[in-house]
Amino acid sequence: MKEKEKIDIVLRGLYEYRNTKLFVYPKTILPSLTAAEDGRISSFLHDGGLAIRPGNGGYRLKITAKGVMYCEGDSQTFPGEPVITITQVINSPGATVITMTGQVVYPNGENIKREIESIKHDLRAAQNLSATMIPLLDEFLDDIHLRIEDRKKIPLLSWEWLNRSDTAVSMVDRLKNLHDLIYG
Repeated sequence: MKEKEKIDIVLRGLYEYRNTKLFVYPKTILPSLTAAEDGRISSFLHDGGLAIRPGNGGYRLKITAKGVMYCEGDSQTFPGEPVITITQVINSPGATVITMTGQVVYPNGENIKREIESIKHDLRAAQNLSATMIPLLDEFLDDIHLRIEDRKKIPLLSWEWLNRSDTAVSMVDRLKNLHDLIYG
């Protein structure tokens, strides 16, 4: 995930705390941050006037009026879209999915792509699938790969179709793991 995306996510999280008196670590909002990233993002937001730190310093932050205005204006990640359009943040390392006005950030996208390639390899070697089912599953996996690349949502209908495919039984567990990688 790019630093800009992390900044947007942290700012979105701080925006949720705007009506409280709490100071929050960036890592609280985005648990996958390293200590260095936590400090860097904290400094960036503080130095830019988007957040303040408590009197004793540190990395904890509280959003400022300027930060609120930023969240309600253009984001760094998707210019023309406000940060507040991030509609879902799941705070689970390795499973964070952030939905932004039709666009989805898949922080574990590289793992998803590797899993797709692995499944496609195994699919070619599968002997218990019909000759017509293999190209359908291959196309399904290609569609997922393209949607990950283009930051588009993967329709749940795709998974429902797969669950009805009796001949894909041997691949269901693998595809379920892929589903879990995408949706956490």
